[in-house]
Amino acid sequence: MDQGAILVADLRLPGKRWEQPLLVVSAAAFNRRGHDLVVVTSWLASKYEPGPLDVTIKRDHPEFRLTGLDAGRFFQCGKLFTFDRRERHRVIGEAPADVLESVIQALRAVLGLSR
Repeated sequence: MDQGAILVADLRLPGKRWEQPLLVVSAAAFNRRGHDLVVVTSWLASKYEPGPLDVTIKRDHPEFRLTGLDAGRFFQCGKLFTFDRRERHRVIGEAPADVLESVIQALRAVLGLSR
């Protein structure tokens, strides 16, 4: 799976189940090595307030249709997770190049990495 892919994961906790859009931030070479993907979650921009390092994509973005998302969202770059791709999911689209670059820049800031 490529970096920048947007997938919807079927997540479960005891007594709770929901679908969550995730953005793959790990590099394709890493993703080919095993089952884990490094991802950030996305949240509805109309429902939650993004933090200073979160990256928003709005419906009026010229390439929003590429994402497969149904509403504007923000990617929560301060919270990295691993997702086992053997778990139930479906790829719905990809992040536009400028959005992915903003996410990568935010991750560099979170991790204290220089360019």
